[in-house]
Amino acid sequence: MPHLTRASLAERRTQRARKELAEQLTEEITDNKRKSIARLHFNAKSQWYVGTFDADKKETRHPINDLEDIYAFADIIRATVRSLEA
Repeated sequence: MPHLTRASLAERRTQRARKELAEQLTEEITDNKRKSIARLHFNAKSQWYVGTFDADKKETRHPINDLEDIYAFADIIRATVRSLEA
């Protein structure tokens, strides 16, 4: 069994949080069609991004440093959900 360090446990928690957030940010809308309300970009360790969508479904990437930073985009994400529900 591999030795678990605090760093590896923290990394596992971060990966789990990323997955849960990605699942939460896909909202199920009518007719069982899934539509993106936001997109998380964790491709690079040095800089993460949250992508938000406008009325024309154009994505804008915003840099974030921590998962908690997505709360700054709550109003934009809520507006996207409202537009998809309409």
